[in-house]
Amino acid sequence: MTVLRPILSAAVLFVAVLVYAQEVRNTPGPFEQQATASSPENPIPRRLAAPPAARVPALQNLAGRGVVRLQITLDTTGRVAEIRNLIEPIVQTGIGQTLDEETRRAIALGMLQSAAASVRQWRYDSPSAPITFPVAFNFSPDADPFALQDPQSPRGGGPAPTARGGTPPPGDWPAAQGIPRVGGRIAPPTQTKKVQPVYPQSAQADKVQGIVILEAIIGVDGKVSDVRVLRSVPLLDKAAVDAVSKWEYTPALLEGKPTAVVTTVTVTFTIDGGSPSGPVTAPPWPAAAGALRVGGSIKPPRQTKNVRPVYPVGAQYDRTGGAVILEVLIGPDGKVKDARVLRSSPVFDKSAVEAVKKWEYEPTVVNAVPVSLTMAVTVSFSIR
Repeated sequence: MTVLRPILSAAVLFVAVLVYAQEVRNTPGPFEQQATASSPENPIPRRLAAPPAARVPALQNLAGRGVVRLQITLDTTGRVAEIRNLIEPIVQTGIGQTLDEETRRAIALGMLQSAAASVRQWRYDSPSAPITFPVAFNFSPDADPFALQDPQSPRGGGPAPTARGGTPPPGDWPAAQGIPRVGGRIAPPTQTKKVQPVYPQSAQADKVQGIVILEAIIGVDGKVSDVRVLRSVPLLDKAAVDAVSKWEYTPALLEGKPTAVVTTVTVTFTIDGGSPSGPVTAPPWPAAAGALRVGGSIKPPRQTKNVRPVYPVGAQYDRTGGAVILEVLIGPDGKVKDARVLRSSPVFDKSAVEAVKKWEYEPTVVNAVPVSLTMAVTVSFSIR
């Protein structure tokens, strides 16, 4: 009887989970099948209420992070009619932590339940027809879960107004009148200069993060001549505009001739993604025992091979950006022998690690002898 009790308890728990999670679909339901996907031409309605997701204690106890991606569909009353899970929730533990598969799945289910319970309470202005769009929830150990709606829609960020008092329609920009938009016969220009935004101290202190979506006019010389906010994160808008205003590109071509163009860009601010939020610390690294650390008289070696990371498909779909800070172990031959994550951006960690393990540097020589060394590197992911 004592043997059966945990089995029966597990069965009861499993049934309870099914009852709770039955409203979260794994395949498109009838509402989603009939709904129109969000787009600049079919923007997400203004969000009126959005109770946040609850923290997952088991994840916090592990100093872990996680991501849940849902597809939600609104009915014509502005209520969430259907919820679909897009991928298995991502669970990332803290540095030096290990996690068995059973516990990982329990935490993943907890995050999914928390995210679903949140979106069930969201309310929007009534759309003229059902509309569907993705939502990403980011769970971190020291902050409430942070949700991002589909950033491809100008109204994807909810009700926060822009400096003009609302999200401007795509065609309502006098400065861009007569200027063609990137697409069709006009290929996206290649960026040649990218200035990173300065993360406002007030936003860092309040742990404000998010994605600012902007439209930029790129002149015939490839320089950004004007910028406006399409989707606002009020504390971050100015920093985003200031940075994008300094970006430069190869001139766009129309029928073989340089032309000014209008394009949409995103600027991502994330506390956990390598923003200037304090020094990164890490426990001892056995694999790097005996290696020197870059700093002081040990200068960073010159990189000779840089392999770009593969952008995760899910992150591209959600137009999600971020940054991963890693520590790399460089061997005497200049090749990266190992890498570990110091500051995580869960969706991008695996891709970042795989890329930096292929990097190479000029060997570092001390007293005429090539040596191993460690140093921190940052891999950034951004949708251009």
